[in-house]
Amino acid sequence: MTTPPPPPPGNGPQQPFDHSGSGSGSTPPPPGSGQPPSYGSGQPPQAPPPVPGGMPQGGGDAGKAKGFSIGAIVLGIIGCCCWPLAIGGLVLGILGKKESEKAGQPTTLAMVGIVLSALFLALGIIMSILQLAGVVDVYSFNFETS
Repeated sequence: MTTPPPPPPGNGPQQPFDHSGSGSGSTPPPPGSGQPPSYGSGQPPQAPPPVPGGMPQGGGDAGKAKGFSIGAIVLGIIGCCCWPLAIGGLVLGILGKKESEKAGQPTTLAMVGIVLSALFLALGIIMSILQLAGVVDVYSFNFETS
């Protein structure tokens, strides 16, 4: 009974063993003939082509959207003390919402940033108007009705 020869070294394609002896290509020289058997063309193995359907091309960047959204939340919270920063939070929230929709991500963080920023922006504007009208004195914290 004969056993099939060992596979050639390397990662190249391997041919099944032909038991009939009528090989499909050139047969290697018999052992001891002085000539080493040739195993391939001498080229290193090539990487396979990329698989289609990998990362989506041209879509939004989820990390970018999350950064905008978190920035909107932070500026919205800081906007309770310094209301002009809430304008930046509102802008970042809108940008974060658009990027999240483009990337197919949830828009919850962006909406939280938009709501916080809009709330503190509105409160800041109302407080500024009341202060300019003399209704509110922010230095003594007395709410007088004149």
